[in-house]
Amino acid sequence: RSKIPFSRYGSYIAFSELTADNLSNFSGTGLATGVYLRSVHGIQHPVFRIELLDSGTSVPYQVDATPSLLRLRASKGSIEICIPEPDQVRFRGNGVSLRLVAVDGALAIPNEARHWEINSESAIEKYMLWATRGQLQMDAPWSGTSNLHVAATFSPNPKDLTVEGEIDTYPSVWAPHKAREDFQGSVEEVSRDYRHWLNKMPGVPQSLGPGAELAAYINWESVVEPDGFLDQPAMLMSKNWMSGIWSWDHCFNAMALSFKDPKLAWQQYMLPFDNQQPKGALPDIIHSSFREINFTDRKSVV
Repeated sequence: RSKIPFSRYGSYIAFSELTADNLSNFSGTGLATGVYLRSVHGIQHPVFRIELLDSGTSVPYQVDATPSLLRLRASKGSIEICIPEPDQVRFRGNGVSLRLVAVDGALAIPNEARHWEINSESAIEKYMLWATRGQLQMDAPWSGTSNLHVAATFSPNPKDLTVEGEIDTYPSVWAPHKAREDFQGSVEEVSRDYRHWLNKMPGVPQSLGPGAELAAYINWESVVEPDGFLDQPAMLMSKNWMSGIWSWDHCFNAMALSFKDPKLAWQQYMLPFDNQQPKGALPDIIHSSFREINFTDRKSVV
């Protein structure tokens, strides 16, 4: 969790564990350790710290994950998280509440009945929060110019102690839609997408151990949709702290994909050339929101 984020193909959303050992690698000041929902648009940014509550008190939890499901287990309940669409997070739980503590700079705006929009200044994105089972309670005192802090708590239904909800991300205006009814169906759909990806990975002898599938998962979850300067699907170096394209690493990504997915491999190879300058220089780093030219050596000029 502290080294490999939980995400999915196409998404700029990632969940990572910030520990004492890796905290300095993540942007943001005053961050506490814990699991965070993060954005990898541009330089990555933590957006929400994830807490589980029992009777209003934050409780410790254990984390485990498959490619399609992130599970947070506390002593009296659990929360399960899935990313069915690149811009959508779904969760369900029982026995405990889920609290999202926004990183400083967020603004909370009521949108519709039981919907709240969180405008994250650091991530330059917006997030729509809504409960489909249980209740959403917002703690966001207003100072007159901004929110002093922002925390959203999804509490279980008192009758069956279950809670479900959704987090949608978007750059400008949220498109209203109905929530998916079947959480397990969403998990199975993501699992099918991942199995399809596995079939496109190079064959690796079993004698080399279990690392092949882990590498395949990292490749799968590291791809983001076209956006900004990334005008083709792009396999980032990582969705942790190296969330960009470097004009030499991209070749290794292309090599990994070339065996069974030549189209995606070619797109990885071409990303720097799509951003080539009129005088020939290739960018050193490309993110969705910016590209860095000034550290390119003259040897990169063609």
